[in-house]
Amino acid sequence: QSLNGGLHRIELLIKGAELIEKIRPKGMIFPGAEEIGGGTTIDFPLRFKGENPFRNMEIISSRLPNTPTSSLIRSDSLCGYTINPRDVVRAFIKHYAECGIDIFRNFDAYNNVKNHETVAKAIVDSGKHYQAAITFTSHYDPTLYNRLWVRDTARALRDLGAHSIAIKDMAGIASPSLIREWSDSIKNSIPELPLVVHSHYTTGFAPLAYMQSIEVGANAIDLSISTLSGRSGHPSMEVFTKVLSDLGYNLGFDVNEAQNSMKQVANLYREYHKHYEFCEMKMAGSIDYRVFEKGIPGGQISIFRNELIRNNLGHLFDRVIDQIQDVRDQVGGVALVTPTSEHVARQSTLNAQDGLNRTTK
Repeated sequence: QSLNGGLHRIELLIKGAELIEKIRPKGMIFPGAEEIGGGTTIDFPLRFKGENPFRNMEIISSRLPNTPTSSLIRSDSLCGYTINPRDVVRAFIKHYAECGIDIFRNFDAYNNVKNHETVAKAIVDSGKHYQAAITFTSHYDPTLYNRLWVRDTARALRDLGAHSIAIKDMAGIASPSLIREWSDSIKNSIPELPLVVHSHYTTGFAPLAYMQSIEVGANAIDLSISTLSGRSGHPSMEVFTKVLSDLGYNLGFDVNEAQNSMKQVANLYREYHKHYEFCEMKMAGSIDYRVFEKGIPGGQISIFRNELIRNNLGHLFDRVIDQIQDVRDQVGGVALVTPTSEHVARQSTLNAQDGLNRTTK
């Protein structure tokens, strides 16, 4: 999703799942999870690929018998951009669980714990793992989104039934010191729950942020295979396997065997790369520091750019991202994550089309 706009076809995903399964031996101490659902995996198969998204989940999860699978959920928006009725939310979670999803990472764009309630209960009722995500955001006012706020939010999510907590830095804008502070606050306040840290490489912060979070007790980090890492994606799985192993961390598997399996996954995408160059996120270099200022999510930027190009508006890309933060401030400084990031981006596009630098009355 972050590098190719969610356009990988099911044939490639099946081959990838079969190879990824080899990375985790049966009975692995720390199995982690492979994210296969949520995000664009619902609407893009329907809109662009002529595939059944639920059937896709069944097929992919069947190829991962020893690997826990996970899905990203946007609270009552589920995998879309508008709020759904509660009976729809419950039915969706139940069916997704039946399709083979083991771990549901749920976040709310406004970090409103009450917006987690329906999804959280549906996950627990389905007998699955509820991973409650706190959406990373910052503000020039030091009384907002600080250490105490993070602590209280994490405790509230624990009381809602969370089995683990995630810090979701969807744009990679959290500096290493901020991620360390958030991670330390969470681990000190609820040490009994595992903490997962999610970030994107776009600003270059992610590898350093991951190391800082690990030093204060984070239990897991989100990574990508090397040929689909960097840029607006995640840091490389192979690199962190080597680094953490060399530092003496027990990763729960034979590192050499795992690295050999990872090579096969990386080589698979090398083979298919030519088929996806048309939708690939292209950047001048592997880091775009403008994202630190603008806060555009890694999972959105490649899709958004492709949508502009499809609508003959690709020439407006730079003008749109230049005013993202101004529009965000005009709507109250919301966190830029789906669906709020989509709303801000759409308004910024309209402004750019009209030759405006900010929204006017």
